[in-house]
Amino acid sequence: SHPHRNPKDFLLKGHVYCKTCNYRMHGRYQTSRKRHVYPYYACTNHRNKYDACPDLAVIRTDRVNEMVWEDCCRIFERLDLIRDTIARSIEESLQTILENTQGKMLISQLEEEITFAKQERDKHSEGSYYYRLISQDIREKEEKLHKYEEEQNKSLNIVKLSNIYQKSVLSFLNFLDTMKGKYHEATFLEKRNAHDMLGVRVVIHPDMYEAPEAMTIDTEQEWFSVS
Repeated sequence: SHPHRNPKDFLLKGHVYCKTCNYRMHGRYQTSRKRHVYPYYACTNHRNKYDACPDLAVIRTDRVNEMVWEDCCRIFERLDLIRDTIARSIEESLQTILENTQGKMLISQLEEEITFAKQERDKHSEGSYYYRLISQDIREKEEKLHKYEEEQNKSLNIVKLSNIYQKSVLSFLNFLDTMKGKYHEATFLEKRNAHDMLGVRVVIHPDMYEAPEAMTIDTEQEWFSVS
């Protein structure tokens, strides 16, 4: 084996794992009869004898690259049908969070009650029964106010995270728009981008029912589920 002469040979670099040891597989080249050079993914988990993979799975890249991209295309075609529903759902969820004014109303109400209570307390001498009674009421209201303010700040953080999530998902949906109907014509970089967006994880393991060199492929297709 030697360094990658053509990175495009390894479309799934970083996404392929050995089923036996869960070790990430690496791209390699192999020469056949000193004439043909074939790129392949190989499990290289053999350096530590106590944790070495007993199978060291190997598979030609062309066999797995094409199969996984076909699966991706099927997913894209399904997502095309529900793209508008996904976008609308995200927008409605975010709008619900933004329109939740209950916390703000409670904070405003408590602030008014605390201000009024302090004005009433000032009408009584310090240390008197009514002064102590109103002071206790003020402390309880201030504790509630602090609690509501914390909850409001958390809600604002959720809104920020929701905005980030929305941008991320909409970026993916925009990718679908750009690639619509052209999935099978995608460039190498577009395919790499799609694999990253989908979080593709391909698992290779030896096929115990065929010749030792043959491999079966589990592409773990449930990368994206929609109910």
